[in-house]
Amino acid sequence: MSSDPHRPPLDPRMPPEQGGMPSQQQPSQPPTKGIDAAGMALFVVALVLMVIVGVVGLGVVFYLNREDPTEPTEKAAQGRAGPPNEVNKPPSLPDWLPERKWPKNPPASPKTKEERVLMANWLYGYYVPIPKGCPTLKPRPSVAEYKEKARGLVDCLYDSWAPLFFDAGKDFNKPEVKFFDKDVKSSCRRRILKSTLYYCIAETSIYVSDLAIRIASQDKHLPYADIFRMFIFHVQQWAGFQDAVISRGKKDDETFHRLLLQTPCIQARQMLMADSMNMKYEEHAAFVMRLFRSKKKRQGSPASAVYWGTRGFYAERIGDCNTWTAPSDLVE
Repeated sequence: MSSDPHRPPLDPRMPPEQGGMPSQQQPSQPPTKGIDAAGMALFVVALVLMVIVGVVGLGVVFYLNREDPTEPTEKAAQGRAGPPNEVNKPPSLPDWLPERKWPKNPPASPKTKEERVLMANWLYGYYVPIPKGCPTLKPRPSVAEYKEKARGLVDCLYDSWAPLFFDAGKDFNKPEVKFFDKDVKSSCRRRILKSTLYYCIAETSIYVSDLAIRIASQDKHLPYADIFRMFIFHVQQWAGFQDAVISRGKKDDETFHRLLLQTPCIQARQMLMADSMNMKYEEHAAFVMRLFRSKKKRQGSPASAVYWGTRGFYAERIGDCNTWTAPSDLVE
């Protein structure tokens, strides 16, 4: 048999020069060296052409099947989240939380790359991750205790989110927590006031002032709620939301409302499921009241904030907090 896989099988009925079996008899005249050289040259040329065609063909296949990083892939949409089953299905809601049905979000219909990031982000297919093994968060902590627990909480939240990013083949880092007791400069603002708790996108860092800690420590229900909120900003940044908003070019209030109202929705779910929070109805009510009293225009109206924050307690998947396909009256 021929050892060349690219040639047809040898036919004993055909002469060797047409693909037949070599004759057992010696030829009356041996072929000339010129013919051998020409044949070898043709063979080499054919082999080179076949390799080139094969490489080009593989390149075309990979190009046509390339993955758009802004598209929610099947792997990213399922991954660790997957279809609900006994392994990854979220735990039941606590008995104290009233039963409530929420309307499904309208389907996404993105028309641009930026809209795909916002409306059909790859994160939406995952369950909201459940923080486990976080430090015990007791009310009214001292400044020193708050700093220690805040660092531990950021570590814990990172451990809950990182598997989603890595499962989808995305990068994700842990934000640095920077404590300060006087006005400081950062890459995001010329000056960060000493009363501020602030997430710096350029540094992917969380700034927490001592004064902000003392104010938060007076909250007997949710002194660490803002650390959860800052971390959700960090998640949004790495998932491309802030960059998509900037690239989109729209700086109207509704755009910022959709971005910032997504935060309390995911935040509520994570605080509810975090074992270290031990959230009860009192903490739930305090969180909703905090949203109702919010007077920051860019973060939406109190009614919209309460809607998305309350909805978050019932949100199983991150896509349940998709504010980008919601009607305008829900993101006022």
